[in-house]
Amino acid sequence: MECTVPLEPEAQAYVDQMAAQAAAADPPRPPLDQIPLSVFRETLNRLLESLDGPAEPVARVEDREIPGPGGPIPVRVHRAANAARETLQPIA
Repeated sequence: MECTVPLEPEAQAYVDQMAAQAAAADPPRPPLDQIPLSVFRETLNRLLESLDGPAEPVARVEDREIPGPGGPIPVRVHRAANAARETLQPIA
């Protein structure tokens, strides 16, 4: 997969490192753009869980817009399953 927008040097170095690790694996792993999205998501979720613990249950997800200087900005609001009804917690 060819990128038409150049990456920052640090980001490109990371991408190159990940590609080299995939090629050196035994057996070699396919490039990311050849992995089915469902497999990639599941693998990424397992990796993130191992780094940060299990994900919090989400009761509701809302897509909203907030005003911005150049027009509306889309935002997504996640409400935790165990959150009080009036409580909104930012997710970084």
